Amino acid sequence: MHVEISSLPGLAKAIKRCHPGYIISVTDPNSPESLQAKSILATAPCLYARLNFHDIDVPAPGYRMPSKDIIASVLVMIDRINPGERPLLIQCNAGISRSPAVALLAQCHVAMQDDSFTPGDARHLVRALDGAFGPISPNPAVMQIGEELLGNHGKAMREEAGLLDRTRLSIPVDSSSIF
Repeated sequence: MHVEISSLPGLAKAIKRCHPGYIISVTDPNSPESLQAKSILATAPCLYARLNFHDIDVPAPGYRMPSKDIIASVLVMIDRINPGERPLLIQCNAGISRSPAVALLAQCHVAMQDDSFTPGDARHLVRALDGAFGPISPNPAVMQIGEELLGNHGKAMREEAGLLDRTRLSIPVDSSSIF
């Protein structure tokens, strides 16, 4: 399965460029970004799903964590859709944390249909995605849920994602606005 990742500002261009067979949009619940994504998706020439959880990895009052139910629903959806030759486009606000994490779990889930796919191969998915769209920093909470859902393959990806050099990320974060 071919996966593309996009930030919200690049979503409309990504849709035109890659002609996705399906889109998964991950945004903060009840946010202006969620409304912006909804508006762009309404014009997309394919089906899409919207996921709403914050880009956090520990619970915080007023913020929605990714849940096992949400992530499991993505895997069920992947089984039901068939993007075929067209890529699966996964978008989050910055295209760095939530969308790469969801993309990795989707790719691993599909690849696990082949019995020869090993946890070592799952580790390579992380490096390949980072090389294609890097720098990425897959959301640790989503990756932890992936470990629960995908077993040793998910564990291998979570461990490999933890080794990525996050010093390459140069997005300024105002921690006072988070909590």
